[in-house]
Order: sequence, then C-alpha cells, then structure tokens
Amino acid sequence: VVISANIVSQIFTKEDMSEWNEDNIHVLELSDYEKQWVEIGMQYDEATNSIVQPSLQEYKTKRIEFINTMFELESQSLKGDLVPQDEQLSWSIQESEARAYNISKNPQDCPMLNTLSQARGIELQALVLKVLEKNTAYANSIATLIGYRQSLQDKIEACVDFKEVLNIQYISPLGLNQ
Repeated sequence: VVISANIVSQIFTKEDMSEWNEDNIHVLELSDYEKQWVEIGMQYDEATNSIVQPSLQEYKTKRIEFINTMFELESQSLKGDLVPQDEQLSWSIQESEARAYNISKNPQDCPMLNTLSQARGIELQALVLKVLEKNTAYANSIATLIGYRQSLQDKIEACVDFKEVLNIQYISPLGLNQ
C-alpha cells in the first residue's frame, strides 16, 4: 500500500507498479491477513508501522455505508438525471390523482393531471395510464433495490469476521451501474 498523510492512499501489487522510488513514497507490504481487510482511507500508525485495524463492528458499519451509497446512486438513476426535483416531488400527487380519475373518470378529481394533459396536448386518459404505468414500474424497481439493500445489510450484520464482510459485494439487482 501507499501511505500518504498517515492514510492508506493506494493499494497495489508488484504487477500494478513494478518500480517506485522508496524515497518519495512510503510503501508498506501487507500480510495475507491484512490483505483481507485493508482498504483505501484507513489510518496508518507511524509508531507501530502498521495500518490501524478497525473493529469488526466499525468495518461492518463502513461496509453498510458503502452499500447505502450504491443503493442511493442506483435509486437516483431510476428517477432519471434529466427530471428536475420539483417535478419529481409532484409524482405522488400525479399518482394519487391518476388513481382517483381511474375510479371516477371525473377531470375535477385530477386538477394537476388535467392541467398537464392540456399543456402537453395529450388526452387525460392517456396521461393517467402513463402515470400509473410509470409509477408501477418505479415501485417494482425501488422495492427490488430496497429488498436487496436490506438483505445485504442483514448479511453484513451476521458476519463474524472481516473476510466475510469483504466478500459481500453490491451487484445491481436491476443490472444498472455495471
């Protein structure tokens, strides 16, 4: 590993970087045990010339934070990068109005969708169906992501050593971000 400002800044093998100037960087060879848990960003202790091993609970917490970050990135990608937040905030209103209209067929039950349909030049019924279809697809996808994230968290919490935690990887259940 490369240590910079007492933090692990790079992990590499001889194949990755066969030559370096030891006068310019501090390189620390990892034991087989350390290879199981050392990650970029961990603290280095000059006094002991070793990387500070977090407790198993700290390591689990760090791994869950990583899983949560991946979940957030993936759930955000479901919403689309080109949809403004204010529009996203209206989705629950649109869905509620679409469900109400689907029952009553009364445009007064969906003032927002009625205005949207007129502004877009789309028939109200077609817009209602589109809103309900997109809401169902989003709900199914987000439920899959939530269930997957929760299952990974359960697995991490059940781990009894660093290697088990390290073996738990976030792999998109939707095939996104790969």
